[in-house]
Amino acid sequence: MVDPITVISTISTGLNLVDKFTDIVNKLRKKEARPYSVLAARESGALVIKRGGVVAETIRSDRLHLNEWDDARYQALEGKVRLLWGQFNSLDAQLPTLAVDERVRIEQKMEIIRQDLCKNFKLMIGIYEQVLGTSLGDHYSLYQTCGST
Repeated sequence: MVDPITVISTISTGLNLVDKFTDIVNKLRKKEARPYSVLAARESGALVIKRGGVVAETIRSDRLHLNEWDDARYQALEGKVRLLWGQFNSLDAQLPTLAVDERVRIEQKMEIIRQDLCKNFKLMIGIYEQVLGTSLGDHYSLYQTCGST
């Protein structure tokens, strides 16, 4: 049996990582930072979802669809994301010091990693939505950041 508080914490942590990812991608695309239209955070053992700054839903641990939590699948996705995230950040840190031709090559590598991260983040959010029993909608602009990936 999966601990519901652990699942809520895992979901909250995963969504925070999605935030960081979209922020970096927007920075690289030279897009203006905008507040997220949907925010989700762990508060007192529940996941609170805010839309437009207003609490839209509070999902307590007793409302979770824990039978939808596939821990083995989630751990595999999380492992891929952790590996790709490390590579993405390492390349991002190199960008300011690179010559133009090398920068283009590194940005192309980052784009390939971005696409892989998008696929895995979308799968993770799909698991979150099943467990939460609610749609996260345009959560953290991931769908805009990732396009149709």
